Amino acid sequence: MARATPLQPSLLIQPAPHVHARGASLDRMLAMSLFAVSVPTVAAVVRYGAAAVGVLAAGVAGAVAAEALCSLARGERLTSPSWMSSLLTGFLLSLTLPPSMPPWMAVLGGMVAVGLGKHVFGGLGQNLFNPALVGHVFLLASFTTAVSAGWAGRQPMLALARQGEVVPDHLPLLWQGGPGPLGAAAPLAAYAAAVLMLGWRLGRWMAPAGFFVGSAVLAMALGWDPVFHWLVGLAPLTVAFFVHDPVTTPVGAGGQLLFGAGVGLLTVLLRIYGSYVEGAAFAVLVMNALTPLINRMSAAWSRRRLRALQEARPLKVSTRAQWARDLRAVLVLVVVTAVSGALLATFYHAMSPLIASRQQARAIEVGLKGLLPEAASFDQVAEVEGTPIYEARDASGRPLGLALFVDADGYGGPIRLAVGLDMEAQRLIGVRVLEQSETPGLGSRITEATFLAQFEGKSMDDPFMPGEDIEAVSGATISSMGVADGVYAAIEMARQAWEGR
Repeated sequence: MARATPLQPSLLIQPAPHVHARGASLDRMLAMSLFAVSVPTVAAVVRYGAAAVGVLAAGVAGAVAAEALCSLARGERLTSPSWMSSLLTGFLLSLTLPPSMPPWMAVLGGMVAVGLGKHVFGGLGQNLFNPALVGHVFLLASFTTAVSAGWAGRQPMLALARQGEVVPDHLPLLWQGGPGPLGAAAPLAAYAAAVLMLGWRLGRWMAPAGFFVGSAVLAMALGWDPVFHWLVGLAPLTVAFFVHDPVTTPVGAGGQLLFGAGVGLLTVLLRIYGSYVEGAAFAVLVMNALTPLINRMSAAWSRRRLRALQEARPLKVSTRAQWARDLRAVLVLVVVTAVSGALLATFYHAMSPLIASRQQARAIEVGLKGLLPEAASFDQVAEVEGTPIYEARDASGRPLGLALFVDADGYGGPIRLAVGLDMEAQRLIGVRVLEQSETPGLGSRITEATFLAQFEGKSMDDPFMPGEDIEAVSGATISSMGVADGVYAAIEMARQAWEGR
């Protein structure tokens, strides 16, 4: 009987992350990553000073505190890789935030990044999504205006470009990025960090190359300058760090190339057409979710791997009975779907008039009643170009003015307005924005009272031109113009209705 021998010390059985590199260790990789991230960090501090230091310190403190609390709750010892990874997460999250970010929000973002982005999935090496970007998206969804803010009264460079305003040339942007996140303070510093990551073999060139190709193809197809997209927002940080995350990105060369291309395409697409100014964070998280599928696709691309899989798990040929059962299940599903759709369509057709009347009553109550709170009734007195014109009266029957709903074209889509007019005095009573899909934190500010208050009491003969008699929302010229155009159209329709009485 053979004598049992102990396992060799080099053979370890443990969960991910696994490091397969000569002379490398997880501590060393994290230390080198921290050194690389210090390059854009120093650039941000040099440019923004104490404001950047406050955001960075708050983000790191939140991440490290969450690491300690989660480790304590799980009964685990706080190891050096754990606190170094939380430190790296805190720095990366802070670099995605603007220098004007309140420190308590950065602390909250750091705790969410480590707690929800990493420990919920099992800790270091188990997370599906990049933790720093999980924290960033949480803050963006919760505090849109704060995360989308610029600096010194200037809007982020991406916001200015989306509004059609002139942006600097490439060379000034490379040395000193426009207003935006701390990581865009100097794109050259972030790209220097990317060179360090590649030089130390903490990442491979396939993912950045895919990002550049994917973003360039879509940007040029849509008439945008691709180099501009590489120099602003979170693009430099994405190339330097987020596409190199060893846990949330594919392992194969082909998979990394596909991952980078997907991030580049989605970044440009979301920047141009998305509701938020920056799309890189969402792009990376979407591709993180697709990473397991990309890894399986990469394995299937290898004939040797595919042949091995087939030999280990041969395909079973369905019998005629199995085909009949599958076909019967499909037919039942089709019939159930068709019957359900027909019932829903019949119910909707029968209830449409009631739904429309209630929606109209609700719109009058919320929109017009808000403009004329003393009104007791709104009676339709005319219809101009398909738009009902209502006359508001108080409890004694005294007319208070005309009111109507009007749609205008904004930057992100139609803007629904409620407009009240005093036809006797030829002045506006007020304007309310009922529906809009403008950029959060920018165009969405047309709903603020400070912007709408300037329409109250205005003469109906004024030009209603942003920059002349209307002060536009900073960085949202198109949205402001849409509101002004809608008010002007409402005045013209009200005049037609008034003259035809």
